Amino acid sequence: KFIVEMDRGTWGGELAFSPDGALLAFVHLTTITFWAANNQFQELSTFSNPINKNIRAIAFSPDSQTLAFSSWRDEGNLIRFVDMGTMAVFRTMKASALVGGPRTAERMTFSPDGKYFAALVPYIVDDSNELRVWDMPTDQLVLSMNTYNTSPFVSVVFTPASNHIVVGDASHNVQTFKIPPPQEGPPVSVETFKADSSSQ
Repeated sequence: KFIVEMDRGTWGGELAFSPDGALLAFVHLTTITFWAANNQFQELSTFSNPINKNIRAIAFSPDSQTLAFSSWRDEGNLIRFVDMGTMAVFRTMKASALVGGPRTAERMTFSPDGKYFAALVPYIVDDSNELRVWDMPTDQLVLSMNTYNTSPFVSVVFTPASNHIVVGDASHNVQTFKIPPPQEGPPVSVETFKADSSSQ
């Protein structure tokens, strides 16, 4: 049955449940609103982007204690991490070191064990983008892949064991990569298939 309507205008619409099932986060312009994820969906609190930019994407950590978000036209190309207890930004991570204008992380996810964090970061000059994966305890970038001359990535998810990452592209190709990748040579997909029902 219909429970509640949450109307915050036309811009935004990014939604995310906290993994513990307690909260529903909803993006509207520069603000994230947090609702109690129960039958009433009561509004509990809000968070305002400290750089006053519209928020592009959000992702909860597996323990529900941290919320990551990216911002449109962020000149620093930063991903920010909010402590859900204090509602304050306590950590930042550079989405891309490339020059040529702000690049907003458009898809983000934590690994189920919380050790890794992944983001898809678009390029400015064309439709290609970059997959970046960091080791959270050390801030070390462990995987970086671009889609030059190939179809851009549109989705990303970690496997339940947190030891592989799966990406899908705009041409319906799905690739799986080991995390962390081998230390020598470029990342090599351990499994690739075509996720296109029309080809079945």
